[in-house]
Amino acid sequence: MAAPTGIECFAEDLRCSICLELFSDPVMLECGHNYCQGCITRFWAEIPINHEENIPPPLPTCPECRREIPGGKYTPNRVLGQLACKAQESLLAGDEETNDEDDEEMQGDKLFCIEDGCLVRALQSDHWGHQCLPLVEAVEHFKEILTVSRTQLESKIEAERSIQEQRDQKLPEITAQRLRLEQNLSVQFTELHQWLQEKESALIREIQREEKMLLSELDRNQRNSQEQIRTANEQIAKIQARLAMEPNSESFLKILSR
Repeated sequence: MAAPTGIECFAEDLRCSICLELFSDPVMLECGHNYCQGCITRFWAEIPINHEENIPPPLPTCPECRREIPGGKYTPNRVLGQLACKAQESLLAGDEETNDEDDEEMQGDKLFCIEDGCLVRALQSDHWGHQCLPLVEAVEHFKEILTVSRTQLESKIEAERSIQEQRDQKLPEITAQRLRLEQNLSVQFTELHQWLQEKESALIREIQREEKMLLSELDRNQRNSQEQIRTANEQIAKIQARLAMEPNSESFLKILSR
């Protein structure tokens, strides 16, 4: 069996650990591991769920390190996808360009064309003027690109974690502020209720005092009216008595003159 070429060794670093194929639409999890988007989506979809009450569904985890990934978040790794695509093209080109050892000796060693992303012969005219590197150097070149990409993504992860930490630090402050506001509102409304109760009691006492004064005045007026009625009745009785006497003009007039 022929020893693997440099591009084949490089391609091994571009394979998804779930499907074992070259990455297709690769995404990077918060832990730094990469998978095909379809593979990790199916992997999480197949996680068994306990349907018993009060048991929350399990959080998505990384298939390699088993770290929990809240919300199943991931970031598209476009650089890794481009490298996987280039590696796929190079492997296909390498299969199509298999020649015997005599042809290789005539045309020279294989190189990797950076512009076209494929294996070429050292004397191949259609790649003149292109940046072509020996396979070992090409592998190192793309590893450097991957390293830079990984560093950038790790920096992005750290920045997101810093934001999450700041958010987590603010949560207790927000809760404490809410509790203070609730306490202040409770105190203010308690004082307001107490003031309203005192105001209500004062108004009730004022109404009762006015009622008492009005009733007292009505009672006094009623007594005066009764006294006036009694006096008028007495006078009517006297008049009736005089009218009932035998009319004697002299005596009647004497009585009236009294």
